Amino acid sequence: MLRTYLLRIFLFCLNFYLYFASSSANTTVTTTSATTTILTQNKLTTRSSIPKNLKESYEEYEGNSDRDLFFDTFKVYDDDGSIEKGIRKLDTSFENTDKLESNEELKPKTNSTEIKTLKIPVFLPSSSESFLLPSAEDESIDRSDNISANHNDEDESIIFEDSELNNRSPNISGTLVTKLIPEILKYNGRMVMPTSEEQLLEDQNKGAANESNNVVQKLSSLRKVRQDSSPESTDLSVSYYAHNLSRLENIFDIYNPYRLLEIWEDNNELERMTSLCRSQMETFLIALKHGEVWAIKMWDASGHYSGGYFWGNQYWMGSRTLCREIAEEHPDLPFNVEFSIARTNLTVKLHSVRKHGQSQFVGICLPYVCNKQDVHIMVEQSMITSDAEDDREAEVIKIKSHYDYYYMVQDKTFWLVIFSSVLVFILLFVGTMLDLSMEKKKFCRNGCRKNYKYDNYTYAVNPPLQSYTDNVKVDVEECITECRSASSGAVTPTSDTEDSKYGLWQEILLSFSIARNLRQICDSTIGADTIPIIHGLRSISMGWVILGHTCIVAFKYSDNMDFRKVVERELLFQTINNTAFTVDTFFFISGLLVSFLYFRTMAKVNVNKITKTTGFLSHCIEFIGLLGYRFCRLTVPYIYALGLVEISMKWFYYNSVFDPPADDHLNCPNYWWRNLLYINTLFPVKDMCMLWSWYLADDTQFYILGIVLLILAVRHFRAASISVAILLVVSWCTTGYIAYLNNHMPNIDDPLALFDKIYDKPWTRFGPYLIGMIVGWMLFKTDCKISMKKPVVIFGWTLCTIAMLSLVYGLYKTQLDSVTAAAYSSLSHTAWAVGLSWIVIACTTGHGGCVNRLLSSKLLIPFSRTTYCAYLIHPIIIRWVVMRRDSPVHLAEETIAIMFLGQLVASYILAFVLSLTFEAPIVSLLKIISPTKRNKLQ
Repeated sequence: MLRTYLLRIFLFCLNFYLYFASSSANTTVTTTSATTTILTQNKLTTRSSIPKNLKESYEEYEGNSDRDLFFDTFKVYDDDGSIEKGIRKLDTSFENTDKLESNEELKPKTNSTEIKTLKIPVFLPSSSESFLLPSAEDESIDRSDNISANHNDEDESIIFEDSELNNRSPNISGTLVTKLIPEILKYNGRMVMPTSEEQLLEDQNKGAANESNNVVQKLSSLRKVRQDSSPESTDLSVSYYAHNLSRLENIFDIYNPYRLLEIWEDNNELERMTSLCRSQMETFLIALKHGEVWAIKMWDASGHYSGGYFWGNQYWMGSRTLCREIAEEHPDLPFNVEFSIARTNLTVKLHSVRKHGQSQFVGICLPYVCNKQDVHIMVEQSMITSDAEDDREAEVIKIKSHYDYYYMVQDKTFWLVIFSSVLVFILLFVGTMLDLSMEKKKFCRNGCRKNYKYDNYTYAVNPPLQSYTDNVKVDVEECITECRSASSGAVTPTSDTEDSKYGLWQEILLSFSIARNLRQICDSTIGADTIPIIHGLRSISMGWVILGHTCIVAFKYSDNMDFRKVVERELLFQTINNTAFTVDTFFFISGLLVSFLYFRTMAKVNVNKITKTTGFLSHCIEFIGLLGYRFCRLTVPYIYALGLVEISMKWFYYNSVFDPPADDHLNCPNYWWRNLLYINTLFPVKDMCMLWSWYLADDTQFYILGIVLLILAVRHFRAASISVAILLVVSWCTTGYIAYLNNHMPNIDDPLALFDKIYDKPWTRFGPYLIGMIVGWMLFKTDCKISMKKPVVIFGWTLCTIAMLSLVYGLYKTQLDSVTAAAYSSLSHTAWAVGLSWIVIACTTGHGGCVNRLLSSKLLIPFSRTTYCAYLIHPIIIRWVVMRRDSPVHLAEETIAIMFLGQLVASYILAFVLSLTFEAPIVSLLKIISPTKRNKLQ
C-alpha cells in the first residue's frame, strides 16, 4: 500500500515537473486530433481536471511559430453557423475550470439527449497530462444519458469544422483527448483553431507519450509541407491571424445604441449633448433595453453593416420610411422621430486588407429634437468605444440632419421657375384656343386647312429659291444652329399672302398653339430634297447617351459598386464604356449642317441685299445675326432647365439620404452666367453648373469658329481650307500631348478620368466638327450626287464597319504603351467622324441600302425633333429616380436594362412637353421678328 502511494506521488511530481518544464522551455507545440462528445442542452465535464493556471501560460506560447502554422485553418461554429457563439460556449468552459472537480466522473442524467461526436484538432505540449471524454466504449457512461455542458446558452451546441476539408466530422468513437493548452483561448473575442492533417488518435488504449511522439512526427511533416508551399507563412505573427479572423460585424459597427447604453452614465462626451435630446435618448435606450416594440423599430430603421463592404457597399442606410412610419403605427410614442445620415470615413486595418478612406453612409433613426451636433457626438462615441477599434480607423465626416431641410417655397429660383411656367401655360392656353377658333372659321368658310411644316426639321437639299429669298437668315439659322437638338418650332406658312392677314399679336399668340406645334413635331413628311438620315443618327445617339448616363448614376448609388468590375470583363460593356463617341456624332452632325446649308444658301442668295451693306461690315452683320439667332433659340429652354437643375440639386443635397453626384446646389447660383455665355468649359469642372452642359458650350464655340471659316471660305476658299487643316492637326497634337503627359490609358482608365483635361475641352474635341464641315462642303459641291461602282460601295461599307466596331470594341483586353495610347486618344474621335462621313455620303447619294432605310425611318423623326430637350432634361430624371430612394440600387444586368428603358421613355415624354412649351414657340417668335416677315405683318 505504501509503495502504491509513493508511486502515485512520484508520478504526480513527474507529471508536474514535465508540464512546467515544457512551459518554461517553450517546448515544441504539437497538435492532436481527438474525438469529443458534445451534447445539446447539457454541460460538458471531464474526467481529468483542467489546470487553473491554464490562461496564465498563454503568454509563454504567444510567440511560438508552430502554432502560427495552423491558426487560420480551423474555425469554430455553432449550430446556426455563428462563429462567435461557438467561441463563447467553448471559452466559457475554460473560464469556469475552477468549478470542475479534479478527476470528477461524468455523472449520468435521467433525460436522454442526442450525442454529437465531432473531431476536434487541438494543440498539445510535448509532455502533458490528459483527460477523458465519454465514448461508446466507456461502459460506465451510457451514451443516451445527459452530460452537462459548461456554457450558459443551453439552446445550441458547439461544432468544430475543418475549413480545409470543408466538411463536418462524422460520428467517431474516440475518447482520449490531451489537455488543451491556451492557444484555443479567446483572443479579444476571437477563436482560432490549429490545423490537423488527419486524426492522430486511433486507439484510446495508447498512452499519452506515444500519442505525443506521433503528434511531433505529424507536425514536423506538416511544417515542411507548409514551408515549401508558403515559406513566408512562418514569419507571420500571432496578431495577423487574430486580426484576420475578427468579426466584420464588430469592425463595421458604427452606430450601436446597445453600446451607448453601456457607456451612457460614464462617458463625459455624451454630457455635451443638448438636454432635451439626451433626455429623449435615455427614454429610447431604456425602452430598447426592455424590448419595447417602437424602440426596436427605431434601431431596426437605422443602418447596420449588411455585408458587401469589399464589394463596394458604401450605404448602410436602414429605412427612412420605416423611421417616419413609427409615429403612425405607435400613437403613444413618447417623442417624435426623424432620420439623420452620418457620413464616416472608415479604414480597415486587418494586415492583409487595407481599405483607405472609404466613405460609409449610415442612416440613424433618432428623436426629432437631436441636432447635428448631438448626432455627431453619439456616432463618434459609439465608434470610439467599439471593441474592434484596434482593427479600424473611423471618423465622422458629416452629418445630414432634418434641421437642414430644404424648402423650395423659400427659394427665389423656385418662384422664377413657377412664374415662367405659369406665364407659358397661359400663353399656351390662349394660343391654342385662338388657333382652334381660327381653324374652325377657316374650315367653315372654305373647307381647307393651312399646311405648316418645320423648316429646320426638313434639312432641305434643294428647296425652292423663294423660301431662301423671302427669309434667308431664318431658314439658314434653323438648320445650322442644330446643336444637339432636333427641333425648333419654326412655322413657315405655305402662303405669305395668307399670313399677312394675321396681325402681329395674333402671330405671337399662335406661336404658342399646342395644336400647331404638336402637328409640326409629329409630322413625318419627308421631302425629296432632304437629308433624312440626320434624324436617325441623332435619335439613336441620344438613346446611347441616356444609356451611358444611366449606368454612371446606377454604379454610383449601388450597394455593389464593384459589380462594375464583373460587367467590364464582358465585351458588350465596351458599348457603355465608349459612350463618348455619341458626342462626336452630335459634333459631326452640327458641323455638317452648318457647312452644307450655309454653302447652299450663299449659292442662291445675295447677303449684301439683306444686310444692305458690303464688305467686312456685311460679314460682321451676317455673323452677329447668325450667332444671335442661335443664342436665342437655344438659351430659352436651356435657362429653364438650369432653373430646374438648381432647385432639384438643392433638394437632393439637403433632403435626400444620398449626396448628389455634383455640387450644382452651389455652382448654379454662383456660376450660372458662364452657362448662358457658353464658356463654362473654359473653367474647372468643379465649378461647373449642370455638368452635361459642357457639350452645349463646346458646340457653340465650334459654331463661332465654323461661321468665321465659312464666311472666309466664300471669298478665300484656299485660306479657309488651310485654316481647317491647321486646326485639325493642332487639335490632334494637343490631345495626344495631354494624354501622354497624364499617362492616359483609354483601354484601362475610366472614360471620365481626365474630364477636366481632355474630355470636355474644346481644343480636344474639335476634330469631328471639322470633319462634318468638310463633308457638308463635299455634299454641296457634288449636289448630293456621287456615282460609285458596287465594289467600291462594298469596300466602303466593309471598311467603315470594321473601323467603327474597332473603335468601340477594339480595346477589349488589349495592352497599350504610353505612345500608342496617346495616339489613340488623339485620333479616335476624328476616326469615328470619318466613319460617319461614309454613312452620310453613301446614304445621301443612294448607296445606303438597309442602313439608309433604318436611319431614315419616319418613326424616328419625332424623337429627333425633341432630342435637344431630351438632352437637357434626361440627367435630371435619372438623378431624381435614384435620389428619391431611401436605399441604394442593387446592380444586375436586368436591373440596368430596366432602368435604362424607363429613363428613355420618361426622358422623351418630358422632352416632348418641354419642346412644345419652350423650344417650338421661341423659334416661331424668332421668325416673326425676321426682317421680311416683320414688314409683311406691318
